[in-house]
Amino acid sequence: AHPVHVEEIALPSGIASPQHFFFLLLGVWAFLKSIDDPPPRPWTWRLASLAAYLCAILSKESAITGCALILITHIAVIESKGEGFPSVTRLLKIHAPFWILATCYITLRFTVLDFDNTLNFYKTQNVLTENPIYRFYTFLTVFAHGLRLLVVPTGLHPEVTWPVFINPFDTTVMTGALVALALLALAGWSWHKNLPMVTLGISWYFISYSPMSNLVAMINALFWEHWLYTPSFGAVLALAAAATRYPVIAKVFTPVAFAAALALGVQSFNRNPNWKDSETYFSYLLKHEPRKSKLWTNLGMAVSNKGREQEAIRYYAQAIALEDVYPETRHNLGNALLNIGNHAEAEKQFLRALEIKPDFFHSYLQLANLYYIKGDNLKAVDSLEKS
Repeated sequence: AHPVHVEEIALPSGIASPQHFFFLLLGVWAFLKSIDDPPPRPWTWRLASLAAYLCAILSKESAITGCALILITHIAVIESKGEGFPSVTRLLKIHAPFWILATCYITLRFTVLDFDNTLNFYKTQNVLTENPIYRFYTFLTVFAHGLRLLVVPTGLHPEVTWPVFINPFDTTVMTGALVALALLALAGWSWHKNLPMVTLGISWYFISYSPMSNLVAMINALFWEHWLYTPSFGAVLALAAAATRYPVIAKVFTPVAFAAALALGVQSFNRNPNWKDSETYFSYLLKHEPRKSKLWTNLGMAVSNKGREQEAIRYYAQAIALEDVYPETRHNLGNALLNIGNHAEAEKQFLRALEIKPDFFHSYLQLANLYYIKGDNLKAVDSLEKS
């Protein structure tokens, strides 16, 4: 019901998040079945858990953290039963297959599956990629922001612009550090007070968010709401665990949770129309992020597909005014001008796209088309050969 999850439900491309989360939970559930007392066919359940973990990784590779999530769940469940902390030897024997699977996948990802610079999705060096400490400062700010959205989900929208923080004494960085330290302290206190499931929930949040932290793998974004899909489970688990332990919390938990589900559900319902179609979606994003050139280009494409070329031309011009570094924007503007018969201006736009990116063959194809229409077959052939 939480509106922070709408993006992953409304977009077909978002299926990876609920899919990998389903397999993660299935893997945890199957593993817990294997440690029942007495355990019914423990290795059958563990093989099922291992298979679910593999499916989770193949659904979305951030599920690589599943081996750690299963391990901490195992420890928390044993502690909650009062059996004491298990021996390291026993844990190694039971969990080795999961960590071996994770190691094999990571090895493949660095070798035969390393299609495009695995740990750095940026094409050029920048202040983020060259300074690990700045990535840490920035992570603290988005970490706290994500928790805030779970509690007070306001201002939700994809494509969030987020700055790189370079000053450890910045108020936002210090707030994030205090929130993270407070959670870690709460996790330690909960373990000491025999509340292992609260500790598990907090640990789940930290561990499942780690692949998106930019601390190891540098993703070409600093914050997306849908990154909270799996970590949010940890937050709810910690709250529910606290409610089952303390009668005072338990008395108010159910009515508050019910009221929250209704309120959040209404907000989720109201967000869904933003994904009605491409034009609606990019118009909605531009209300929040009017300075993003790519969004204006995408909106231009959306209205161009509906035959509204003059409107598309205005949007492309807005995108170029903000940032003239994308050959796609110039190319699309050329297409729109070509469609309304303005051949001279269209040619200029295709040539400009090729100045930005000389191997952008799409513009050579359209130039060939344009020259053919004008009857200049020599130029048309030349453009086709270059393409």
